[in-house]
Amino acid sequence: SIGEDAFSFDGALENVIIGNNVSHINRAAFVSCSSLESVIIPDSVESIGDWAFHKSGLKNMVIGENVTSIGEDAFSACVNLKSVTISDSVRGIEKSAFAGSGLESVTIPDGLTRIANTAFFDCQRLRSVTIGKNVASIGEEAFYKCMLLTTITIPDSVIRIGDRAFYLNVHLSNVVFGRGLIQIGIAAFWGCVLTSIVIPPNVQYIKGSAFGFNGLKSIEIGPSPSLMLGSSVFAGNPDIFNMT
Repeated sequence: SIGEDAFSFDGALENVIIGNNVSHINRAAFVSCSSLESVIIPDSVESIGDWAFHKSGLKNMVIGENVTSIGEDAFSACVNLKSVTISDSVRGIEKSAFAGSGLESVTIPDGLTRIANTAFFDCQRLRSVTIGKNVASIGEEAFYKCMLLTTITIPDSVIRIGDRAFYLNVHLSNVVFGRGLIQIGIAAFWGCVLTSIVIPPNVQYIKGSAFGFNGLKSIEIGPSPSLMLGSSVFAGNPDIFNMT
């Protein structure tokens, strides 16, 4: 294993090749290594600890085929990190794992069942997100303030979209909801630029302000006899002319 704080605040470290016998990269191992641009994580590594590469200079990252968990804030504030390849072996991406990073695109692998709270919070360069077919929940503020994201497809596996999950995505103009969706959280899409939405029939609860201040003109809601709407769900959309 690479121990806690092993290379933390080493401003001269530029490249790292991790040996094939390393199984764990522990907490804050490379935190604030501002010159670190490249790391090769071998298939022997099983976990990347909390804050492991926080605020490092990484530009791209390929995560080994046997990593199962990516800890809290593992790559947060890595402002130069443009791309990351996450293997199908990953079962958990924890809170704020990539928050405030420079990611431009991300693919959530099929092995993952949830996207944690604030996982991609404030990724202001993020343009493309592909969500794996086994994700069941999108956490609170998971994609909060991802200001360049224009479209998102929610797969049929997703049951719950958390509070403020896509809050203030000011260029998000297209959302396709999967058939398995049951709940949409508070202000989940507040401040986006959706002009039309189709709510699938399995949805049971849309919480307050979920679609506030979007510029919605058309809303289609599936025939759900148990649907509950929170307060001000569609507030700030004065141009709605079609609601069925």
